[in-house]
Amino acid sequence: MDIRNDDLAFVEVLVGSSVRGANEQDYEALLVPSPFMSPSESRTGSNVNHVRIFEADKLVQTAPEKPWDRIRMVCSQPYSKDSPYGLSFIRLHRPPEKEETEVSSQKVTVTKGERFFPYGAFPGEERWKLIQCVPYAFKGEIEGYVGDHI
Repeated sequence: MDIRNDDLAFVEVLVGSSVRGANEQDYEALLVPSPFMSPSESRTGSNVNHVRIFEADKLVQTAPEKPWDRIRMVCSQPYSKDSPYGLSFIRLHRPPEKEETEVSSQKVTVTKGERFFPYGAFPGEERWKLIQCVPYAFKGEIEGYVGDHI
């Protein structure tokens, strides 16, 4: 999973399945709250667009084993309360399937915020899905449906 922040200090990634329901308790952590900016960087406005790549060993090991098709991003910026913040993009990787030829469509629902839109995967890149956000798009949580189970 690749994530690029936009003046964001911490992000947590939760996943769930529409098959199991979409209740609050049905989401499981895929990525524990992870820092993108230090307190000093947040206050000075430096390093506001930083990409972090999370390999499989950095993810919670029980979550990827279960099929999921919903993602919830919990974003926070406790060090600079007056600045807008959000994500530039998240890219979800998965092992390629032998007969995989096309990327499923994506539908994203905003739970808090505005101006959030799906970008879609680039042509020929069937192994990952990309959700791109307008900078400073939201505060709090976003929730999305990423197509077929990942």
